[in-house]
Amino acid sequence: MNEARMGRQGTLLFLIDRAPRKFDGTTEYLRVTVELKGLRANKSVYDQSKWAGLLSFFEELALNRHGWDGEKKFDSVEGDFRLCA
Repeated sequence: MNEARMGRQGTLLFLIDRAPRKFDGTTEYLRVTVELKGLRANKSVYDQSKWAGLLSFFEELALNRHGWDGEKKFDSVEGDFRLCA
């Protein structure tokens, strides 16, 4: 299972598991899980671009780790998942 985990007080977890894979090993689905005190929620999120937008979002955060003006965000293709920083 591949995963990325973030958070201090709560956890945002990105999982790639049991998702159908394409012939090149990529997937169009990612399970996003949020864990907070007393709460665990997850959602299967779809993206047809091999998650290029999500990767760009995190690359931008890393490149600008000392701060930036305005809002950086990622929205899933179907609009059911959004990250803002």
